[in-house]
Amino acid sequence: MSKEINRIMIDIETTGARPGCHVLTMGAVFFNLDEGVSQDKRFYERIFFEHRFGLETDPETMLWWKDQPKEVRDEAFGGTELPRNVIGRFLNFLLRGKDNGAERQLFSKHAQFDFPILEAYMEKFFLGDVWTHREINCYYTLANQIKRIPKPKFEGKKHNALDDAVNQATHCVELLRFLN
Repeated sequence: MSKEINRIMIDIETTGARPGCHVLTMGAVFFNLDEGVSQDKRFYERIFFEHRFGLETDPETMLWWKDQPKEVRDEAFGGTELPRNVIGRFLNFLLRGKDNGAERQLFSKHAQFDFPILEAYMEKFFLGDVWTHREINCYYTLANQIKRIPKPKFEGKKHNALDDAVNQATHCVELLRFLN
């Protein structure tokens, strides 16, 4: 009997591209090969952006944000929740992936972007990470290797962490179905 696998796609929006930058929003969604992307196991929160936290803002990234539509910027920078509170809820959401002894597989568009930034962010606010290196997967690598499965039409708003996670998970389902 094979063990159940809980797959979770994660996406973040940030003020930089390296560990130590501020995370503005976090989005995540469960998905599996049978039902696709979950409609009810989703996470999205906006985090209060404040320089007093001692986190970096990359000038290039901030210029990029300035060029985004106002509604996208307002969504990303409009958080009111403190980082530690959001991270705590995010970690609890991710722990649901281990319910009933299931194997958990975590994906992000670029594993070398999201996971190191999140690890540094959690460390900054004294919360340990809850994944192992064996659980981390890179959606981009998978998509780059299986080009015959095109990305579906984007649904929602780009650079919204949850919408990005849902779209990435939708494509990831098709890629993994192809492999399996």
